[in-house]
Amino acid sequence: GEGGSTVPQVVETIDVMPTLLDLVGAPLPPGIQGESLVPLMRGEGRPPYIAFGESYFNGGRKYVAMGGYRLLLDTETGAAELYAFEIDPLEQIDRSADEPDRVEVLRRRQEDWEKVVSGAALGQEQAPMDEETLEQLRSLGYVQ
Repeated sequence: GEGGSTVPQVVETIDVMPTLLDLVGAPLPPGIQGESLVPLMRGEGRPPYIAFGESYFNGGRKYVAMGGYRLLLDTETGAAELYAFEIDPLEQIDRSADEPDRVEVLRRRQEDWEKVVSGAALGQEQAPMDEETLEQLRSLGYVQ
């Protein structure tokens, strides 16, 4: 085909293997995480719209991306930077001072995610999450 294609939604590296297997027509092994992005590439299906990640560069940062925005959190200081990656893909304009409400919403999503991950890692009963967060995690296949 002609070059590659891009999709405007947030996708995660966890989805790469299921996508490749789907493209070659191979079955997904049981227990694999993530989901095929092939429907998204065809313009079908509901896109994943929230992503979480962590980087160990520059002393450690966490991020959450949702709705065209990416919030970067410094793991030591808690300082936040907010970027509108669809219109600022090189992330040069920090919008955190202009959009404190959005920073707060994304920061809460990150905190909810941390609770889920730490609870799952320890095998403990997790603190109940609000329905909206649960629905977002369900749509991504993290929660049944």
